[in-house]
Amino acid sequence: LYAIRRSKAPIKDDEGHIFAYVVVYHNVTDQVAARESIEAQVIARTAELAQRNEALEEAQAALAMEHDRLELLLARLPSGIALVSSHDRRVIDSNPQANRLLRLLRASNPDAHTRVPIPADEDINASIIGADIEELLRGIEAYGANGALLPYEEQPLYLALREGKASEAELRITQDDNQPLYLLVSAAPLRANDGSLTNVVLVLQDITTVKALERAREDFFTTMAHELKTPLANIRAHLSALQVQDYP
Repeated sequence: LYAIRRSKAPIKDDEGHIFAYVVVYHNVTDQVAARESIEAQVIARTAELAQRNEALEEAQAALAMEHDRLELLLARLPSGIALVSSHDRRVIDSNPQANRLLRLLRASNPDAHTRVPIPADEDINASIIGADIEELLRGIEAYGANGALLPYEEQPLYLALREGKASEAELRITQDDNQPLYLLVSAAPLRANDGSLTNVVLVLQDITTVKALERAREDFFTTMAHELKTPLANIRAHLSALQVQDYP
């Protein structure tokens, strides 16, 4: 098959009357084939882009659903979780439990009221995103599981931010109402593909109730041991008296 393009031009005499035509035929088979090929490629590319857009929309919807599920999971977790930037030590993201615990820590740290830019919100669960978490925790008197004062430089957050080490520690902190707050604190570094430290995940678990139950259990066993020891001592004394040989 050939594609022909025809062009026609009239020839006029001196009086302006047309007495003939010049007709030229052009073989445009190659041009038409090229145009049709381009149109076919455009149609195919458009269909491909439509499929990709559809797949992208589905992926975005799935990602949004997964993000919502993760947000819900973080919100419902009993532990506080905060993502801290290794660059400026500020909180990037946190769940309500972390907000509450970090605000309690801020309240127990007198210096933090002037150094830590946390909005003075009445809601104890209000966000602490943007706060310099290192300044918040540095001035707090925290005691370890052995009862000794644990400096900030030996606590998990410092070890993760400054040395890139993952660790866990049990801390006891006296709140501003003089009530003890027991926390199980763990921190782990997050690294980029090149191994550089990017962020730190801080996990705070309030174990105050657990420690109270442990003390109640210890008191119970201590009391039971004392209560059992007294009658046993009396029984032993009577048995010893019965075993004494009578002399005439």
